[in-house]
Amino acid sequence: VCILQRDEQLTHKLGISEGTVVIGYVGSIVEYEGLADLAKACVGLAKRGLNFKLLIVGAESARNLGGTPITSDIKRIFAEAGYSDRLIMPGRVPFRETPSYYTLIDIAPIPRVPHKVTELVSPLKPVEALAMGIPLVLADLEALKDFAQGGETALLFNKGDVNDLQSKLELMIESETLRNTLAERGRKFVSQSRTWPSICRGAAEFVGLSPG
Repeated sequence: VCILQRDEQLTHKLGISEGTVVIGYVGSIVEYEGLADLAKACVGLAKRGLNFKLLIVGAESARNLGGTPITSDIKRIFAEAGYSDRLIMPGRVPFRETPSYYTLIDIAPIPRVPHKVTELVSPLKPVEALAMGIPLVLADLEALKDFAQGGETALLFNKGDVNDLQSKLELMIESETLRNTLAERGRKFVSQSRTWPSICRGAAEFVGLSPG
């Protein structure tokens, strides 16, 4: 669990002004991640006059002559609404630079859509974000619900519901206190239950071994 200082040089490079809330996603761009839904929700936030930018760090594998349709769709959603300036997509970045991008993020949504794999398999993204002290907005999929701890460590929205995703993001943008509270609780949750030492302690207790 580690909290890093905001990378001000990167903030300036990406054109993020002081006071702008950054909604951020770091990971692969694939269909089941629900990033087009996230784009639609963010356009809704922009129409309400909220001060934010959406940062998507990662890349989509080109589908031969089909190109990168999800990436194109995200950009189109913002462009058609006249809010292209709210979207930042630097593409794939070197792994060593990933922590710097995380330091810019104020809210980390995981808008995965309902699908067999998303209900069963939990990504590492929630652990990474919580360990960095970033509050989460999660789809209420079975594989993600535990990270919210009944609303104590993250906000849940109705999976596949763009309007509810927008509503939860708006709550986060408008309340720094809420963001800070969820971030602190989330960081504590991860340190106590999702680090290797804590996992090993739990496994030892489960099989009846004494610590040490």
